[in-house]
Amino acid sequence: PGEGPLAHGVVELAGLDPRDDLAGRTHLPQLAALVAGARLVVCGDTGVAHLATAFRTPSVLLFGPTPPARWGPPDRAEHRVLWAGRSGDPHGGEPHPGLLEISADQAVEAAGKALTLHA
Repeated sequence: PGEGPLAHGVVELAGLDPRDDLAGRTHLPQLAALVAGARLVVCGDTGVAHLATAFRTPSVLLFGPTPPARWGPPDRAEHRVLWAGRSGDPHGGEPHPGLLEISADQAVEAAGKALTLHA
């Protein structure tokens, strides 16, 4: 729920219908079902990333302070990992500088490749 305003802003910037914003409105079984049925998941190194890995849902995973070799998905074609190569505190209160080095263009390019591969 604390990330609701951030999610609302993303929905607005993406031009989506506000009803499509599910932030704070899904329980774990609903979230798991959404990830399992998604065409592509783009997220940080979070529980959602682990769900995508478990369901083999194509994903673009953004890693910040924790190296993907430690907590990342298995080396499978459906998962694309983006990491700037900088380690740090995974419990920091602000986004890790390495995470912020990953550009939107890089994420969009990786998403396009993932969608093409699994079309």
